[in-house]
Amino acid sequence: MGVVLVQAQQGMAGSSLRATVQRSAPLKVGRRAVRTMAAGTIVETAAAEPKFSILVEALKAADLADALGGEGPFTVFAPTDEAFKKFCDERDISKTQLLCLMEEQLPEVLKYHVVAGSALMSSDLKEGDLQTMQTYPIDVAGGKLDVTTSITDADLKVSNGVIHVVDEVLVPPFLLPAKNKAIPDIVKWGEGWGAEILNGRLAMLGFVYAVGGEFSEGKTVLGQMFSHFPDFLFAIALWSMATAAPGANSGIGYTADPASMKDSKNWKYIMKGGPWPMVSDIFTPSLEKTLGYAAMAGYSSLILIELVTGKPLF
Repeated sequence: MGVVLVQAQQGMAGSSLRATVQRSAPLKVGRRAVRTMAAGTIVETAAAEPKFSILVEALKAADLADALGGEGPFTVFAPTDEAFKKFCDERDISKTQLLCLMEEQLPEVLKYHVVAGSALMSSDLKEGDLQTMQTYPIDVAGGKLDVTTSITDADLKVSNGVIHVVDEVLVPPFLLPAKNKAIPDIVKWGEGWGAEILNGRLAMLGFVYAVGGEFSEGKTVLGQMFSHFPDFLFAIALWSMATAAPGANSGIGYTADPASMKDSKNWKYIMKGGPWPMVSDIFTPSLEKTLGYAAMAGYSSLILIELVTGKPLF
C-alpha cells in the first residue's frame, strides 16, 4: 500500500490523478473563508485540531500519514470526529474496529477523501465527477458530495494543499456492508417502507394470480388457497425474502426510505446503462405505496364479495 501511495504521489502531475469536474454552478458550502490554518502540512494541521483526532488516527493506521505529509498539492475532504462516530454507529462498529479490523477497507475509504495533484478551492468544485485517489470519483451535485454529504467549512489552506471539512464519512461504492438498520425501522407502518410496500406487492401479486386462477380453475380466492396451500406459502416466503432483504441492505442502494434508492452511489453503478433512470421518476415509492393500497383493497374486497356470494366473481 505504501509503495502504491508513493507512486501516486510522485505521479500526481499526471492527468490520471487530477480532478475532472464539469464547469457549472459552484458547490454550496457552509462557510467559505479562505485562510491559512497553519504553516504545517495537512496531517500536521489536522493533528493540531481536536475535531480531527479520529481522522489522524485513521490516517496513521492506514499508512497514509506520510503520503499526505508530502509535497502535494492535495485536496482533502476531512470528516470530523462526529462524522466518524456517525459512521461507526450506522454500521454498529467501534472506533477500535474501525482502526484495527478494516485492514483493507480503511485505506480505500480514506483515499476516497483525497484529490491528489490539485489544491481545489470550493469555487473550483463544480457539478460533475471529482476524481479521487481511490478508484471511484466523488459525485458533486446539488450542493452536496455523493448526494448527502455537506462541506461545513471550506478553503482551509495549509502548506501542501487545502482542507474542506465534511459532516459525513464518504464511502466508495461496493466497499463496505450496508449501514446497520433496525428491522422495526424498516417495517414500521407509515414511516418506513417495508410494511406498505411488502404487503402491497404481495397483494398485487396475489390479486393477479387470484383473478387468473378464477378464469382457469373456476375457484374462489379462498378455494385456490386451500387447493394450493403449499404453493401459496412458498410464494409468500419467496416474495417476502425478495422484498424485505433489500430493505435491510442499503449497501446495494436501499435504505428504510426507498426514495433515496435512485440517489445511491452503489445503485447508480449497478444500474448504469440499465432502464432504471428512465422509470425512476415515474415509478416512485409513493406510487408503489398507492398501488399497494389499491391492491390490498381490491384483494380484500374480492375475498369478501366471494364469501357473501359463495362463488367466483370472475
